[in-house]
Parts: sequence; structure tokens; C-alpha cells
Amino acid sequence: MRATIPTKTIARKRSARAGSGAALGPVSKRMGRGWNFLLLSAAILLSVLWWHWDRGWEDLESGFRNAERTNEGSKPQAHVPADAMAKLVTHRVDPDYPEAARPANLQGVIVLDVVVGRDGSVVDMHAQNGPDELAQAAMDALRWWRFEPYRVDGQPVVVETTVAVEFKP
Repeated sequence: MRATIPTKTIARKRSARAGSGAALGPVSKRMGRGWNFLLLSAAILLSVLWWHWDRGWEDLESGFRNAERTNEGSKPQAHVPADAMAKLVTHRVDPDYPEAARPANLQGVIVLDVVVGRDGSVVDMHAQNGPDELAQAAMDALRWWRFEPYRVDGQPVVVETTVAVEFKP
């Protein structure tokens, strides 16, 4: 024998489900609109931030490209004493003491031959003395130095100078 469920009971359950769902409809629509607005706002904000970052990155890269273009193929037109160029430093980055040099307790003064471009950026450099670890650390720091352009007859010129960097553990 089979049990049968009266059709009125099934109809009531269906209408109760439909009624409760219909009551939440406007609220869930408002919540959906709120989430859509929040997601759209976040997407716009992220797009603006990415655009700003990308523009800054392109400016940085174009500065490097322009420095290469203005200085490539240029040979130093003057040799400037180290003390005269030290007065023209506008941005100095101190080198980090390399971890590879700590066990050997390396220290000393690294002398670098440096070529400074017309725009005051460091174009080329070579270490004259010292251990390779310290020389590389000195060159890594000196790459970020900036100088006021050295002028001859009022015109900026490419110059060669020496820079001494001291390392202590």
C-alpha cells in the first residue's frame, strides 16, 4: 500500500516557498546592485592605479634611454679632479657592504674611474683597485649617483673623474 500526499499540502508548500523567495527579492536586488557598484568601483580604482604605475615606469625607462642616447659614443672631453666633482654631487647612494666580503673581513678604499654624461648621470665606470666584491658593490651604488652637469664655456660636457669609496665591515 502506498502512502499518498494530499495535493493541497504540496500546493501550500510551493506557495510558501515562492512567497518567502518573493519577499527577499527586492532586498537581494539592492544587495546585488551594491556588490556590482563595489566591484565596478574597485575595478576603476585598480585601473587608475595601474595606469599611474605604468606611466611612472615608462618615465623611468625613458630617462634611462634618453641618458643612453645623449651619452652614447661620447668620449670624455675633460678630466676633472675628484674634489671638484665632489662639490657637484646632487644625489649620493652609499654602498652596501657585501655579505660575501664579511667572512674575509675585507675593507679598504675602492677607487673608480667614472665618466659623467652631459646630463650629470654616471655613464661608465671602472674599478682601479680592490677586491672584486667591494668593487662591484661600489659600482652598484655609484650607478645611482647624480651630478650637476660639468660645464665648459657654458655648455655641459662629458667628463672623466675619479671617485673613492671607503668600505668598513
